[in-house]
Amino acid sequence: MSRFTVSVEGRSFEVEFKSRIGSLITFVVAGEEYRIEVAPTTGPAPIQKSARSAQAPRQSTSSDLKAPMPGIISEVIASPGISVKAGDVLAVIEAMKMENPIKAVNDGVVDQVMVRKGQEVTAGAVLLTWRK
Repeated sequence: MSRFTVSVEGRSFEVEFKSRIGSLITFVVAGEEYRIEVAPTTGPAPIQKSARSAQAPRQSTSSDLKAPMPGIISEVIASPGISVKAGDVLAVIEAMKMENPIKAVNDGVVDQVMVRKGQEVTAGAVLLTWRK
């Protein structure tokens, strides 16, 4: 768990980060536990930046949908060749006894599905690819 200080309207608070599961973040402030849900505006944030990701983006129309957290695939909804719209649920990952829907971040057509029901995945694992 990590700790950091946050300033709000001139007041400082020590915050202890406990966990993030999908869009649900749990933290402690002054002994009180809070849970907030955050919604990405452009898709899931990268788990870790590497030297390669700092380079110019690749010129491709193919996109990878990556696991935002480690867990077990409890459902695969997408299949190759189907059209998807931004927000469509493509798979579900179970992590810490919670089901987390994995949604398309933009419109496209599914090219490949890399996972199957019951498969364990790590954060950042490619679940499927699609093209715009």
